[in-house]
Amino acid sequence: MDVCVQGRVLSEPDDHSEIEWHRSDTAEWRLSPQPSLRSWYKKRFLSLTLVSQTSEETLLETFESLRTSWHRERGVTSSLTRIVNTPSYLKIIRQGKRFLPLIIQDLQERRDPDHWFEALRQITHSDPVDPKVYGNYRKMAKAWVKWYQSQPHDHAAR
Repeated sequence: MDVCVQGRVLSEPDDHSEIEWHRSDTAEWRLSPQPSLRSWYKKRFLSLTLVSQTSEETLLETFESLRTSWHRERGVTSSLTRIVNTPSYLKIIRQGKRFLPLIIQDLQERRDPDHWFEALRQITHSDPVDPKVYGNYRKMAKAWVKWYQSQPHDHAAR
């Protein structure tokens, strides 16, 4: 049986072989010991499990890479639709709460905040911004930072 992982075709592995996945992440594959699955598929069942050991440094690198790609993809535009519908922005949203502290930190550090507001709404299912200040990115950023600081944080989950 051949398996394709990140564009590489791999032959059938030994029971506990490992392959390099991405920096500190590894993919571990094992053959299923359950005969019922083997007979149902009439082949051996291959289980691919990602063992994640993502460090904060790798998370930051991924975030920075996606943010840079987002800026390149959207170009210079005032179109909110174009800004929030680039592939990289959507990938950031799909990362969910893993990227939430990094987005908030980005809002805090920049004099002219980036347009993270749609991502924040989708990730948190909240909108702490007073509609009267929509369009004022600095005030919107302050509202999000204040909201974030008022939330309980599970630092072990990051």
